[in-house]
Amino acid sequence: MKTFAIIFLLLIGFAAGFVGFLHTPSLRQTPFAMKVLTWLGTSCPTDFLTAQGLDHLRHDSLVKIRGASQAPTKTVWGLTLNRSNEAELLRWMRDRRFTCEKSRRGYVYYKCKNISLTSLGRPFKGPIGDLDFVLDAYDRLIFVGFLQGKMESKQAFALFRRISQQLKLRLGEPSRKTESFSFHDFTKDLNAITTEYRFKDYLAKVIATRIPQSGVMLYEQHIALPENFANH
Repeated sequence: MKTFAIIFLLLIGFAAGFVGFLHTPSLRQTPFAMKVLTWLGTSCPTDFLTAQGLDHLRHDSLVKIRGASQAPTKTVWGLTLNRSNEAELLRWMRDRRFTCEKSRRGYVYYKCKNISLTSLGRPFKGPIGDLDFVLDAYDRLIFVGFLQGKMESKQAFALFRRISQQLKLRLGEPSRKTESFSFHDFTKDLNAITTEYRFKDYLAKVIATRIPQSGVMLYEQHIALPENFANH
C-alpha cells in the first residue's frame, strides 16, 4: 500500500496512525511490520477513485466522528485547513527550503522528507521526520501529517507532552486522550498514547507508539472536515 493510500485512510477516519507507522520506509522491512502488513493485505483504494469519489467517502465516514462545535482555529504551522491552496503551500515549502514530491490520485499529495523538528518551530534535536499534505479537488488544503520515527523513549515522552500542551493552548481541552501516562508508558511495545480533538470542521490527533526494533513512532495529523456538512 502506498503512502497516499495511508493518508486516504486517515482522511476518511479509518486509521488511527498505527498502520501509517508500519508503512514508513524505515519500519516496513522489520519482521514485525512485514507480518502485520501481510496479514492486513489491503489494496490501495485511491487506485480507482476520482476526487469526487474521495469526497463522498470523506463525507460518509467523517460525519460519524465529528464534534459539535466549530474549531477555534484550523491553522497548522502557518497554513489554514480548508483555506490555504496549492500556491500558498508551495510558497510555504520554498520559504523553508523543504524538498517535497508531488503525486496525484484523485487528490493532490505532497511528501516532504528529512524535516527537522526545529524547522517546524519545536526546540527538539533528534531524528528527522516526514511531512504530508493533501489538497482536494477544489485546491484546498485538507490534510497535514507529520511522522517522527526512531525516537528514544525519553525524547518521545518530552515531545508528546510539548505537542499536547501546544494543542491545548490552541484548541482547549481534548475530546479524547490517554487519561494519564508516564515515561514508562513510552518504553512498552505497542502501547498507544493519544490525544484527540473533534470539531465540526476539524480533527486533530497525536499518537505515539513504541514499535519493536524501531523505537517510538509519533504521528501528528490534522484533518479538515468537508464543509458541506460542517455547517449542518
